[in-house]
Amino acid sequence: MNLERAFKNTLIAQLLFVILLTIVIIISELYAPYDESAAAEDINLVFLLGLVLLNLFVWIALYRLKPIGMYLYIPTIIIGIFFSLGEYDILYMEYGYLDMLIEWINGLFSGLIIAFIYFTPLKDKFKGINIKAD
Repeated sequence: MNLERAFKNTLIAQLLFVILLTIVIIISELYAPYDESAAAEDINLVFLLGLVLLNLFVWIALYRLKPIGMYLYIPTIIIGIFFSLGEYDILYMEYGYLDMLIEWINGLFSGLIIAFIYFTPLKDKFKGINIKAD
């Protein structure tokens, strides 16, 4: 299988798992009791929307093999980690088995993408060096 094709399929798979995780979280929030203190935290929603748009930009840049995607991928992961640590009280957060499974698989895809863009011959395509990445 072509290395570039495997990389692009991994990106698409991660995007699909992020969409699936979003759907699972929305469904679980629909059945959760309403918390009035959470309604006042609209600024977090703005940051989350900005992070989602940044991730979308990075995924598109990675899919097109643009160098900016390579340089922004790890910082967006780090920003996402800090955002999630600040957003929720991790010790008391209720996770279902499906949520945790999707989160772990998403982490696996993130690691695969990092391996592709930094440790395979595909890294040269991001730098503009034309090589055959088979």
